[in-house]
Amino acid sequence: MKLIRHRVTRFTTNFLTLQRLHNLKQKIRTMFTSQEWLDLKVSSEIKGLKATSIVLKVSFWEDVIHVLKVIGPLIKVLKLVDNEKVPAMGFIYQVMVDARNQIKKNFDDNERKYKPILEIVDKRWSVQLKHPLHVVGHYLNPKHFYNNPQMENDDLYACIRKLSSSTEVEDDIRR
Repeated sequence: MKLIRHRVTRFTTNFLTLQRLHNLKQKIRTMFTSQEWLDLKVSSEIKGLKATSIVLKVSFWEDVIHVLKVIGPLIKVLKLVDNEKVPAMGFIYQVMVDARNQIKKNFDDNERKYKPILEIVDKRWSVQLKHPLHVVGHYLNPKHFYNNPQMENDDLYACIRKLSSSTEVEDDIRR
């Protein structure tokens, strides 16, 4: 079985590799405790002992699961942003909201577990991706608007204010 499955982007390759590692957990642990492994010279060398120690640690596998719970939802955001075939503007805001909600769900809505993660995600989001035009794209996307006609308009109005040449133009747009 292949442990690494290469994809076009590094983040997808890394995620899929970690996911595959998790799926093969029991086989990997069995391999490192087998007589066949113990008979190899490398198993008693520093690198072999370190690899065995890592693979047999419960905390290592808990960390793998933790990372998958965070990265899984974010992969969808990254795939959308990295896609050159489909324009992301009308979808990015909702995909990000969905990713945040999925991360919360993945941690059973335990704020203590997901809050530090979302702080990092939100910081990156606000510095690199968040833009009022994403909110406008979301608002103007019929798929989202008709599914949620009560969606919040604060960011939309902030964008209108920023792009309007006067309050009269702003009022005309709001009507």
